[in-house]
Amino acid sequence: MKRSLRLTLLLALLAAAAYPAYRALRPPGRWNVLVVLVDTLRADRLGAYGHSRDTSPVLDALAADGTLFEECFAPAPWTIASTATLLTGLEPFVHGFVRPELAPLSAHAITLAEVLRGRGFRTAAFSGNLLVGKLTGFDQGFDTFETVVWSEARGLNERATKWLDDNARGGRFFLYMHYFDPHDPYADPEGIWKSYAGLAAGEDPGVEACPNGDIEAVFQVLREGKDPGLSPADLRRLADRYDGEIRFADGEIGKLLAHIRSLGVEDETLVVFVSDHGEQFLEHGGLKHGSSLHREELHVPLVFRVPGARDPGERRADRVGLVDVFPTVLSALGIELPGAVDGRDLFRAEPDPDRIVFSETSHGWATIGGKRKEGQVLLAGRGPGGRTVIVGPEGSAGYPRVYEGPGEAENVSGTGAEWEGEIAAAVARWRAETAARVLPNRPLSPEEQAEIRERLIQLGYVARPKPLESQDGDEE
Repeated sequence: MKRSLRLTLLLALLAAAAYPAYRALRPPGRWNVLVVLVDTLRADRLGAYGHSRDTSPVLDALAADGTLFEECFAPAPWTIASTATLLTGLEPFVHGFVRPELAPLSAHAITLAEVLRGRGFRTAAFSGNLLVGKLTGFDQGFDTFETVVWSEARGLNERATKWLDDNARGGRFFLYMHYFDPHDPYADPEGIWKSYAGLAAGEDPGVEACPNGDIEAVFQVLREGKDPGLSPADLRRLADRYDGEIRFADGEIGKLLAHIRSLGVEDETLVVFVSDHGEQFLEHGGLKHGSSLHREELHVPLVFRVPGARDPGERRADRVGLVDVFPTVLSALGIELPGAVDGRDLFRAEPDPDRIVFSETSHGWATIGGKRKEGQVLLAGRGPGGRTVIVGPEGSAGYPRVYEGPGEAENVSGTGAEWEGEIAAAVARWRAETAARVLPNRPLSPEEQAEIRERLIQLGYVARPKPLESQDGDEE
């Protein structure tokens, strides 16, 4: 055997050993599909991703029975743009859903639900986020779509289990669950956070710096570029509530999975577990989400549990994105893509160690001309070795921000690293190439615009206009 051929075979064997999920995935199956999205869930708050608290026993068990992707990044740090990418396999500037007050999800974007319904699946979605609904165009391809505003996980489960009772047998189904927990204000309906805060049963937690609902006031102070005055104890209290919400949602997801098991269809159901974005706790000066492109806002969990996979518990270290979910699910089902997509099949395509994963936000904060401005477009690219470049709008202070290593602790911009320019150039190409392919869309009516803007205000993505007498005269 020639040396070059032996080397080629050796490299192929090494690749198979490093990524057994490629060889373990059985031929495409006639499965149901369950997509479980937990809103605002950063990956590092789950046990499967290294968190020390017991926030996620159900989801950790799901990961142990499936394939976990350690480095998955959202395309945007807020719900609409990220969820649209998840359900279409298109980058944000292609599906164009980055400014929702202008238009809904384009009817030209083919959703996962549309593809599966065309193949005979019964399709349903239950959403606890008021931005994910019919008004914003997410109902494309769903036979049933219910948005239960501000609903906790129990409310969604009640509707979903009833739908499953009627539709889980006698044909294939696609169920999309968009849980709102643990989105702020971290309500934690069962008070699980108290155990994380070290409070004894029945103990009065005392006065809280950020009691339920007041996080909005703190966030507004940050929006204005001021110090919110949170002590380390205050921040811990917020994190306790956030973790409590995760544990509550985890338990409810366990009940949904148990119901699917009771119906006898667990072994026929492909499960995808994911989040749309993460959450900030002042790691880089921000709270909540949407305003920056740091790891805490974009690093999200991604788990596939494929029926009959022979190597459960597989952990994959290659960089992937939510843009990959759409083509991966269709490939697992043996369904051809309906057209060009921006993602890739994670199980049958060879991993690319040099891949750059891109993200954007149109809700960023930046300082321009000495004034803090919201609603700014920020772009980011993440390459090998935790190398990250975040690009701000022209003329903004403090950009680009450049990091090497997963913690993004030190901005090393301008230190002469060759890769900084390479990733920055790739980010610029990504935006130009994807924006050139933006799908046509219809404009929203003034009434629809007003309703969506009110929803954005309620969720904290944009500020409520100040009364005229309190305006300071600054241009926005």
